[in-house]
Amino acid sequence: MYGGKRRYLRRMARRYTALALVSCGFVAVLAAVCLIAILAHDLPPALLAAPVLLAAVPGYFFRRRRGYRYGIRGEEAVARALAALDDRHRVFSSLVLPGARGDIDHVVVGPGGVWVLETKNYAGDIACTGDRWARRRNGEWKAMERSPGRQAIDNARRLASFLEGCAVAVPVEPVVVLANSNARIRCKDPAVPVVMRGELASSLSVRKPRLNAKDIRLIAEFIRKSARLA
Repeated sequence: MYGGKRRYLRRMARRYTALALVSCGFVAVLAAVCLIAILAHDLPPALLAAPVLLAAVPGYFFRRRRGYRYGIRGEEAVARALAALDDRHRVFSSLVLPGARGDIDHVVVGPGGVWVLETKNYAGDIACTGDRWARRRNGEWKAMERSPGRQAIDNARRLASFLEGCAVAVPVEPVVVLANSNARIRCKDPAVPVVMRGELASSLSVRKPRLNAKDIRLIAEFIRKSARLA
């Protein structure tokens, strides 16, 4: 396996941890200063409104940190699943193609073809109808703003275009991987295949062979030399 989105997720988790701690310290100092001023100069207690309102800032940073930590657990789960593939496969994680801004979660190159994996660590009830996704929260279904299937399709097109530029014409298949074993998915005619993490390795391994060892090595070499691993 090459690359590692987990490095990015860990870096962001550390960043938001630091921001949360610094903001906590700032709010605590501000609250102490306000309290001292109120007691020493008989100022109105309303002066404490400022630190009370600012207390929401550390909470925001801690929530962002929790989201990245949650993403780390999902990436680790998918990495373990992909490690079950045999040595004929090449796996790239957090791949940034030339000229692209965002990264691709995982790319797998093997005898069965080339796949782009869009990894999501969703938990609970999820529904997918065509290209429309929704999650149930507090008993209510809410549509997702961004479709994981559309993300996978866009990334697959980007990778296919990159390979065409390397004179390699090979289909690139998009797949959405649900990393959380607690996810309950309902699919109806999904735009792209949706695979649970526990079924990932087997679903990729059973594909009819399309690429020989030379093809796999060539594609992997183009990706490794030209793309950037975040």
